[in-house]
Amino acid sequence: MADRLEEQGATHVSADVFEEKVVVDERLVTGQNPASAAGVAKEMEKLFAQVIHQEKAEEQHETEALRAERDAEKNAKKAAAEAEH
Repeated sequence: MADRLEEQGATHVSADVFEEKVVVDERLVTGQNPASAAGVAKEMEKLFAQVIHQEKAEEQHETEALRAERDAEKNAKKAAAEAEH
């Protein structure tokens, strides 16, 4: 299988038999064998934490933009009301 993958352009990194081997490529996490299961889980946990952090930052940015928009509307209404008096 490794030869076939390499023929198609993949990079295969192996470890000795029954040794842990975990490889992370952006958001792809692979483990060579059952001994790699804990390492794969740890790397997945890191990726999930990154995604959650990014989503929270995006939500915060959207919230701040919405708040600024509403504040601008309130200020415009206030200025219009003051101009009437």
